[in-house]
Amino acid sequence: SPVTSSPVVVTATPSSTTRPSPGGSIRDSVTDAPTPVQMVGPFPPHPTASPISPTASPTPRATTAFPIAHLEERPTFPPSERFEAANGSCPPGLSLHRLWMYDSASDGWGSTRLVIRGATGGADDSGSGGAVVFVGTLDVARGVVERESGVAAITSVHDEDRQRDDASDPRRRRLGTTLAGSFSRHGGTAAGAFSGLSDEETGSNKGPSMADGFQNAPNVGVVTGSENDISLGDPYFSDGGDADQSYEESGRDDYAYLCLSREDACYTAEVSGGTFLEEVRWEITRVEMGTGENIGLVAEGVGGGSGTCDFSLDDSCVMTCDGTAQISPPTSSPTAASLSQSPSKAPVATPTQSPSIFRSKKPATTPPSDILPQDNNLGFGIEEYRRIRDVLLSASPSSEAALADEGSPQSRAFDWIYGSNASGISDRRLVQRWVLASFYYGANGDEWIVKTGWMEAGEDECRWYGVSCLAGIISKLELEQNRLVGEIVPEVAVWRHYLYVLSLGNDYGAPEEEKNRFVMPVPSFLGDLTYLSFLNLEGVGMTSTIPETLFSSWPHLQSLYLNNNDITGSLPTSIRHLGSIEVLWLGGNNLGGSIVPEIGQLSTLKDLSLESNYREDAAGKRGFITTVPSEIGQLTNLEVLSLADNALSGQVPKLDDLISLRRLQLSGNFFEGQLPPAWGRLEMLEELDISFNWLSSTIPAEYGNMISLTSLSLNSNYNDNDGYFTWGIKGKLPIQLGKLKNLQHINLSNNYLTGTLTTEIGQLYLLQTMNLQNNFLQGPIPPEYSNSVTLKEILLQDNNIDGESFGMPEEICRLPDLELARVDCDVSCSCCLTTC
Repeated sequence: SPVTSSPVVVTATPSSTTRPSPGGSIRDSVTDAPTPVQMVGPFPPHPTASPISPTASPTPRATTAFPIAHLEERPTFPPSERFEAANGSCPPGLSLHRLWMYDSASDGWGSTRLVIRGATGGADDSGSGGAVVFVGTLDVARGVVERESGVAAITSVHDEDRQRDDASDPRRRRLGTTLAGSFSRHGGTAAGAFSGLSDEETGSNKGPSMADGFQNAPNVGVVTGSENDISLGDPYFSDGGDADQSYEESGRDDYAYLCLSREDACYTAEVSGGTFLEEVRWEITRVEMGTGENIGLVAEGVGGGSGTCDFSLDDSCVMTCDGTAQISPPTSSPTAASLSQSPSKAPVATPTQSPSIFRSKKPATTPPSDILPQDNNLGFGIEEYRRIRDVLLSASPSSEAALADEGSPQSRAFDWIYGSNASGISDRRLVQRWVLASFYYGANGDEWIVKTGWMEAGEDECRWYGVSCLAGIISKLELEQNRLVGEIVPEVAVWRHYLYVLSLGNDYGAPEEEKNRFVMPVPSFLGDLTYLSFLNLEGVGMTSTIPETLFSSWPHLQSLYLNNNDITGSLPTSIRHLGSIEVLWLGGNNLGGSIVPEIGQLSTLKDLSLESNYREDAAGKRGFITTVPSEIGQLTNLEVLSLADNALSGQVPKLDDLISLRRLQLSGNFFEGQLPPAWGRLEMLEELDISFNWLSSTIPAEYGNMISLTSLSLNSNYNDNDGYFTWGIKGKLPIQLGKLKNLQHINLSNNYLTGTLTTEIGQLYLLQTMNLQNNFLQGPIPPEYSNSVTLKEILLQDNNIDGESFGMPEEICRLPDLELARVDCDVSCSCCLTTC
């Protein structure tokens, strides 16, 4: 079931060492007296950049790198409570923001640095201006935002709320601001100068000895540890975490966290030093509590011009951090002699992208001019056009060609996004609406049966029909049997970390005019949706083979419905990677070859359907034509096994260890030999169908132990065709059948049963249909059969019942629900349908 992640919010001091591996320890030295920073985790996922050699760009001075973010390799639905605790670790009155730094030349800021000061007094880097909030630079080679050592990173007002909450619990402490060190994301240790750990109960400071330990409470930033080991609490492990637990690195730490005042505060940002200032820029976005997403651009600045600008969160000062180069006013009025003969040009602002969880490591390049609109009278301008396009391509770089094709679903969706004014929409929502709109156009949305809310510019996409969201992020798309016709656009892969339900299939027997139709190869890009837990593409017309890598991509998939399509080829051995699968329906296709033994590794499997893959055409017999692998007998959690209507052969498979089995369908194959008596152990079995095979067997007495059985079908096993002969089900009816008190349907027709009709069948009080025709059974017909008061159908024709001696008992003919009764013409019966 989905896993819910809780927040880990800690105030700590990062070290100058290299980042530890996820879950590992930090054993290197640390810088003296590093500055405190705000860390909030887990961080939002970002694309992973290509690895860079650690020796490629040595750091010229002592710096403090921000901690790397980590992405849990598990679903987070419903979404985690991350970023909610203690307002993202910011004191009251302050809100959490991200600082992003970029360099268009990708060579780092070098000696260029960014200084952000607040309006209140405090620590100062230069002796003038307000309290320093941030001083740092960007190291592109290492991919990190760096704060300069020895400079106060957070103003005093940001620390004033450090000692709060839970003071009554002596076991709960927080890291004091003098504690040097660095933390691994999960279950790691802290190393460095443990110069003080504040005790909330006594107010005293304790040195390195922490043998008493303290409790894990990650939601308030409490740490756990003993004897110089300090571990971050993790919501997945109540004991503080498993140090060996591995996480996938996001490859992104080119941002920092800031706590900014929500009112009555004006901030000044200054870019200074270095040579190529025009290459650098920075942005600040607000962090959404609960999801950690970027929900709005607060300020943006560039290195060009004066490099200095002002911003606030509540219009406390004139907003000049707007992404344009600020020009310093002249010191004196120009004279006539100094005027230039040619007019000067006003500085042109370079449009930037608002950071989003989809941003690539490097800024997106400007699109070629030949695919940009040339009409300067566009409703929202060329800059907005570029901004939207850059955001979309950052999320889905492979969509560039589709966007350039005016008739493509992606291009039509772009036009809709641009034309509906996307200026107030976050990057994440912009991408989400574009993908949904692309899907709409790709599946001929105008012809859908139900399309409430779709493509309405003012309607929240999470309210569109069939769309479900968690914390504003799409989690389900359910549009089954809604007349979707066309293609599934590859852009759905953008939801790789969020979408866990995709249901676009049809019910069996659905009216043709309502069916969804995607006549296309099984899309390999569906493998990018690694958090899928439910996928339904039943009966939509999928073709081709199953991509070998597809099953390797769904570690969380629980239900997969690809049945009733036109899928060919064989089962890929990668099926073994479906480690969470519970329902696997691949029936009604054109699969063939063998049932791969790797299927026996699906220990969680409960429902396996491979039926109806047999066909016979000019190329010969196709379908599953070999024996059933013994490994299927290892699927001890299996409840439903359907291998019907194939060309499977050999002995009846050994399945007596599948004690959870409720439905077993093996009809329409070429199984030979005896019915296994050991199947009598299957006491939970409700339906057994092994009709239309080539058996020569009696009915084992042990089958009387199948006390849950409601339907028993052993019919049509007698064969005498083309020189091949089988007896079918032979011998006498066992009296143990009378023990099957839940039996409602029994079909033993078209076999070689002999002897008299047993009276014990009259003990089956819930029986509704009794089909015993075309055997060699003899009379009399027991009147005890009238005890089955719900009996609707009794077929006894084509047997050896002596009509001169025996007839149909009137007690049976008077049954209130009886609809059909048949015997041979010479057997008297007042209620029988006769063709004599």
